Amino acid sequence: LEHSLTDMIFFLTDSTYWRTDSTAPVADPLTQTWVALPRRQEIAKQMKYLDCSFQLFHELVKQTDSLVAGDARWGRRAAQLEAKMHAREAAISSKNISEEVGAWEEVMGSMISTMKTRCLKLLVRLWLCSFLGSRKIEVYFHQKGWLDVLNTLNGFGLGASDVFVKLVSNNADLARTIDRETLLKFLDFIRVLGPLDTWFYFLKAVCAPLQTALPVMQQTVLRCLVFAGQRTPVEEARIAERNRNELLVSVALGPPLGIPLGQASRTVIAPLERVLATRTLTEGVSDVLVSWTYPNLWVAGKSVLFHGPEALGLQRVSVPDSKDGRAWVSLAQIAWVLQPQQCCEAATGRTWQETQEMEHSSLEESRWSSNDATGAGQSRLQNLKTLAKYILAQLRLLDDMVKERQMNCIMTLQEEYSYSLCLCGACDPRLPTSIRAAFFNLVSDLWLDRYPHFNVAVPALMRGFDTTLEVKEEL
Repeated sequence: LEHSLTDMIFFLTDSTYWRTDSTAPVADPLTQTWVALPRRQEIAKQMKYLDCSFQLFHELVKQTDSLVAGDARWGRRAAQLEAKMHAREAAISSKNISEEVGAWEEVMGSMISTMKTRCLKLLVRLWLCSFLGSRKIEVYFHQKGWLDVLNTLNGFGLGASDVFVKLVSNNADLARTIDRETLLKFLDFIRVLGPLDTWFYFLKAVCAPLQTALPVMQQTVLRCLVFAGQRTPVEEARIAERNRNELLVSVALGPPLGIPLGQASRTVIAPLERVLATRTLTEGVSDVLVSWTYPNLWVAGKSVLFHGPEALGLQRVSVPDSKDGRAWVSLAQIAWVLQPQQCCEAATGRTWQETQEMEHSSLEESRWSSNDATGAGQSRLQNLKTLAKYILAQLRLLDDMVKERQMNCIMTLQEEYSYSLCLCGACDPRLPTSIRAAFFNLVSDLWLDRYPHFNVAVPALMRGFDTTLEVKEEL
């Protein structure tokens, strides 16, 4: 089954590994870069291969548990192949066949679970290869009701959330079909699985598929995540308030950094108090502080966001105006891991090489590139990277929520994300370029492209005036 699914993925992507010798080493289709081919996607649809793959999915889920019941031959064969076993040696070597069967069932239970997970991941990747870039097949997925099947696989680490994001980000019609319950389910995954950026990128895709804002979906995400509205039922308002407090990273302006915003203007601006970001003009760029909910010892499923500042080795910054008593830290102390070679020294005062040596870890490339929020076995830098990617996804989500003058979202977010804060985040040289770009987008969509501003039509033809020419006073 695994070989068949792998071969079909390679067929859809026109990989060089398609139809290779079964004895030759084959690359992992889950890690290979690929490009979808519309003609082969259409062939898979016309031949009803997609329909068969979903039938296979249901059979796989239904029959897997019966593969090893009461049968010791699977375990003996695996032992001959030198597979990794965890059964008790005494039970395996026992002459009592019932004890041997029980021991091998325990072993094969975990092995079959691993095999099943692998096949499910291949199926999800196969579905992604079969529709990506084809609006016709995307609609076919929706008409067949397969979106509901994908939704049931979310949160199990199979890659179904990535498929969901690809489906709705390229198709506004599918994005409109996402209901409030589905959005709340994705938000609950953050509580259960930790702060993975995948969940916010799904909400981002719902708000603005193909970078075109959907007002109804923008407001639906707003009511689920930030503010439910003045006349909303009490229960919905309570859910939105809880999600905002527990799942969103709060931001605030910190002390000035001593970095000027730019060169001083020769023109006197008066009155200065009427200018936006007056403090930034007079005192320079300020530090951007962040805060989130955390327990004393965080594990996935704690209904709070992530590890606290102490567990991450971050220094607290006092905020006099903080009303909830949260611990605040500098965003630069977290976000530098997204661009460590360029930002580490500016944010921490140490070079990237010195920081790695202090962590007593070589940071293997495979682990450093992982996207796992469980925190089990992860180093401090890996946990910082998980949180930094989550904050970046949040900034990008909020930008799509206010895109194209969505005033309900703008009025809700403008108090926390002030013009000064967005400007300081965009101009802080200690932050990675991706974080600064996200703040620049917020400056544009939250503060510039909004009422009462309007676009000025530039004349099609403009002529330059030569000041050296003498103009007659009287014609």
